Amino acid sequence: SRLARVPIELPRGAEPFSNSLRASLAWILVNREGQRIQPGPRCYRRSWIRDGTLTGTALAEMGFADEARAFLRWYAPYQLEDGRVPCAVDRHGIDPVAEHDSHGQLIWGIVEVYRLTGDRAFLVELWSHVLRAVEAIAALRAERATPRFRGQPCFGLLPESISHEGYSSRPVHAYWDDFFAVRGLGDAAYAAAVIGDIEASRRIGALRDAMRADLHVSIRRV
Repeated sequence: SRLARVPIELPRGAEPFSNSLRASLAWILVNREGQRIQPGPRCYRRSWIRDGTLTGTALAEMGFADEARAFLRWYAPYQLEDGRVPCAVDRHGIDPVAEHDSHGQLIWGIVEVYRLTGDRAFLVELWSHVLRAVEAIAALRAERATPRFRGQPCFGLLPESISHEGYSSRPVHAYWDDFFAVRGLGDAAYAAAVIGDIEASRRIGALRDAMRADLHVSIRRV
């Protein structure tokens, strides 16, 4: 009954696509536990901010914005005091592993749900979490923006992490982290303007531009 309300309008010959969309939605919904979006059962019975924001956006695009909002409202309070966002949360609490794509993903997820729904109240409600994630990105980037790293490909980027899904015993600098950081900063600057904080929008926009410039230099060096 829930899937029946999904507004999928495709030509008659495209019914297999409609069925696939509804089956994917069913998989997402059946693996939810309360507000928690989870990739699957067994060892995947936990919530990653990476999967949750991407999957939550898919839900919102398909008419299930309430579920996306509920996930973000549940996950955001697990943010650490310094603004860093844990990569995963399960019944035992947060996963302390460093995966620096998380900070930009929380920002992007919140702002993207606003874009899809126009729910400004939701954006305002979670705005403090967006700002704290921006602060975390700025602080992490500053660790690699010192004279010690000047001239190296990692200058101005985020520190090493294991978000690259490689070897957990060997953290590396991962562009995946930096791409989400730049995207998150851009979304935060946009959201600040929506809320009416023009000073914050300019400040965050300048940080985005500086990090993006360093990222481009890094890519050329690599």
